[in-house]
Amino acid sequence: MRQKLVNHFAWAWPVAVLLLMIATSQTVRSEEWRIKPAELTLRAYWQQAGGKDDITLVVLHGTLAHNRMEIIQGLQEVFAERGLSSLAINLALGMDARASSNYPCAHAHSHKHEDAMAELDAWVQELTGKGYSRLVVIGHSRGGNQVARYLKTYKGEAIVAGILIAPMVSNRQPDATESRILAQSQNHSWLDDVTLLYCNNARVSSASYRSYYTPNEDFDSLFVAQYVRQPLLLFAGSEDQIVAELPQRFATLRAAGRLEHVEYHLLDGADHFFRDLFLEDVADITEEFLDQL
Repeated sequence: MRQKLVNHFAWAWPVAVLLLMIATSQTVRSEEWRIKPAELTLRAYWQQAGGKDDITLVVLHGTLAHNRMEIIQGLQEVFAERGLSSLAINLALGMDARASSNYPCAHAHSHKHEDAMAELDAWVQELTGKGYSRLVVIGHSRGGNQVARYLKTYKGEAIVAGILIAPMVSNRQPDATESRILAQSQNHSWLDDVTLLYCNNARVSSASYRSYYTPNEDFDSLFVAQYVRQPLLLFAGSEDQIVAELPQRFATLRAAGRLEHVEYHLLDGADHFFRDLFLEDVADITEEFLDQL
């Protein structure tokens, strides 16, 4: 009996080693990337999956956030499980090699909404230079707007599609306080003790303030999407209170015969951050979308 057990394990051990080697070969490889296309060093988090190599995803976070926030980290994980490699970029927001954490409100603000488009392009150039020739750019919240605006002007061939997850769609007019500060910004380089986005009592460059608060129809991601030539995948959450107007805005434009190139999914029960199993839904739908490209 003992000899039979020995013989059994002697046979099973090489098989176990082989299975471990196969599993290891498919393990996701993660690393930080850095580039310096201009004055600032830019950071990103790369996850290379051991599956599909034909499409690479570029993921952009939302307002004053970062590339390791819950939804971005979760997206990279569920994409990797499906064999999809991704690069989550960390916007500099005016800071050299900015850390993967929310922007510190006490720090002076010189960043602009439009900065993201230049940084996206720098990472697209980096990826194509490394041989990644088919890219899909993904943006969440404000990042969705920045992705849409980037695609609107993109003239290359490497980007084959875009994915907008709960993108901002509001092009509201400034209120009385914001209008007063906009007027002040014309005569001063810096503004003190003002509210910028989520930051109160902030020190803000006038150019930065004007970038975020000057009315511009391009802040409506669905308006911009009309002028994007690549196919788009759009996600909304039924319980999203941050861009609650997104479903109705899409319905209005679709009824007018626009956005025919946009595949739309409203996830019932999801909030702005698509927590828990909703990210699995996003990944499954994304995988099906990519298979059609």
